[in-house]
Amino acid sequence: VCISMKPAHYLLILMMVLALASAHAQRFRLGAGLAANLSQMDGDGFSGYDKLGLRLGFRTEVFLAESLDLVVEMNYEEKGSRFESPQIARGAETGRLIDLRSAEVPILLRFFRKHRHTIFLESGVSICYLLSSQFQAPGESPDVMQAYENISPEFNRYEWNAILGGGLVMNNHWGLTLRTSIGFSYLFRDLEGLEAFRRSQHAHVFSPGIQDPVFQLRNDLISIGTYFML
Repeated sequence: VCISMKPAHYLLILMMVLALASAHAQRFRLGAGLAANLSQMDGDGFSGYDKLGLRLGFRTEVFLAESLDLVVEMNYEEKGSRFESPQIARGAETGRLIDLRSAEVPILLRFFRKHRHTIFLESGVSICYLLSSQFQAPGESPDVMQAYENISPEFNRYEWNAILGGGLVMNNHWGLTLRTSIGFSYLFRDLEGLEAFRRSQHAHVFSPGIQDPVFQLRNDLISIGTYFML
């Protein structure tokens, strides 16, 4: 799935959501949030949420019903992948890093079972715009990350993610959140190359390196954070 949008469209969606919510809302609150991300990338040949990153930004809460809120945020977000290099097995303290920095707009529905100062569930979608990408291999030749450098100009700037999570409202101002975000669009995808690779006599389970191809990449993350509302 590849969805292409211009920045103006990106902002228009946010404005429409907020305008619709405000028209039907009895209460509208502003605040800020901070979270730690643990992320990985489907397609890099490694598993584990090993990349630590930051998410911070502003949020709005719109009262829709006694047990239902609309939450919209505008965040700066760090994600990507961190995976072990062969040198780690020999004791060297080094690791390969894909560092992605994005602007994120989550649009969520928050559900309360009983009263509001309690545990809640939330779900929705987020739209991300890729700001920058960096590839590092401390202590190794830069060539080991060349496969990613080669495809980075083809990275999709916009990504869509499904969000599922929950949290705790501690009082009228402070709360905690736990979220998982799963990409349903790809940062990069080369289906023709993937099919050709599978058909070739060299098809195998690979770990990207100097000569290993990369055919698709998709972001997943888990985050734990806190927020403050005015």
